[in-house]
Amino acid sequence: MKTDRLAKYYRSLAPKERLSLIIGVCDREDFEERDRLVESDPRQVVSVPNHHFLAMALDDLAQRYVSRQLPLLVQYWRSTRNSFKTGKRTSTRKRTARKRAAGSPALGFRISRDDFLRLAKDLKLGEQTAGWSDVTKMAAYLFCVNTDAWCQLCGELSVGDQAILNGVPGADEVARMDSLMRYVAFDAEQANVYVKQVSDGTDEAVSVEEMTAAMRGKLGEKSV
Repeated sequence: MKTDRLAKYYRSLAPKERLSLIIGVCDREDFEERDRLVESDPRQVVSVPNHHFLAMALDDLAQRYVSRQLPLLVQYWRSTRNSFKTGKRTSTRKRTARKRAAGSPALGFRISRDDFLRLAKDLKLGEQTAGWSDVTKMAAYLFCVNTDAWCQLCGELSVGDQAILNGVPGADEVARMDSLMRYVAFDAEQANVYVKQVSDGTDEAVSVEEMTAAMRGKLGEKSV
């Protein structure tokens, strides 16, 4: 669509009109038009405290941290649920456990096996995985790595790791499951063996140090 004639009106667009157009052109991957819309937008000068951008980056990182942990918890619950699918008669105790394992109310969503494998694509977990048991142990290992990296980063910033997570949906569930996930998880050596088995033999499981460095990179120079 030719927009040259319309471009002269871009500067007078209201914020909601401009945003709507930007989303539309991005959806059709017209990035040249997106740049024209952005560049024609009148500028506003604002003043913020010196720590503002670090606080915003840390808040975003907290959201990302929890969003990485929840699918790993769902993997555990799905595996637990599947473990009860034995026999025709089921006791009341097992039925109750099955309902609980089907998904924690605090999580609010479920994830398929294929979705989980895609989430772990950086470790090359594919269809050749040994089974639910090993996948679950690997998920628990990743959960613990993420937790330890988050705590290490918060320690570097001299802030409480749980204090930053106050109000983040799902953070309480992540904290409650920490002990159990550590009980289930591969240790570092087992995780490395597993990753080599499902990859070309050269990859290794992500470490706490590597995950901490990745989190630190998300903050960038804002933490200085």
